[in-house]
Amino acid sequence: MIVLYVFIALVLLRVVLIAIGAALIIQHVSACPACFQESVGVRYHWLKLMAPWLEWRWCPSCGWQGPSRRLQ
Repeated sequence: MIVLYVFIALVLLRVVLIAIGAALIIQHVSACPACFQESVGVRYHWLKLMAPWLEWRWCPSCGWQGPSRRLQ
């Protein structure tokens, strides 16, 4: 049984480390990385609850969508 707990702990540790790494990589984006036009912030209630430091961006010119770090 202890082996099972160790495996579960290692999987959870891996998920946490990947989430922290992804959060550090994401930068604030105000312009679309595909066409360099201004992108618009989209409000998602679930994203605000799960990760308040992130926001979802959308480009009306080319349709690009992606995460961005929220400016404080």
